[in-house]
Amino acid sequence: MDLLVSDLSDRNVKGEVIAVFHGDATPLVLNDDAYNANRHVQTGHPVHTGNPYGKLITGLMDPGVQIELWAPPLWPITGEMRISFPG
Repeated sequence: MDLLVSDLSDRNVKGEVIAVFHGDATPLVLNDDAYNANRHVQTGHPVHTGNPYGKLITGLMDPGVQIELWAPPLWPITGEMRISFPG
């Protein structure tokens, strides 16, 4: 995706690149603490991996890739089925 973003920029093409995460992929966009909680890493456990995909997600967002999280279970809580994180 970062290659796509740089190609668009090099060619002065206006557009957006959006990465959509849904279903089982939604934990990929969690911060380290939320990722550990989602993966049931207990407090005080010596291994706190955090989100191993965090740097990848940040690396996509830095050049302008927008991240969207599609999670229908959010509907009753937020009234939305998606959350957008601009790149």
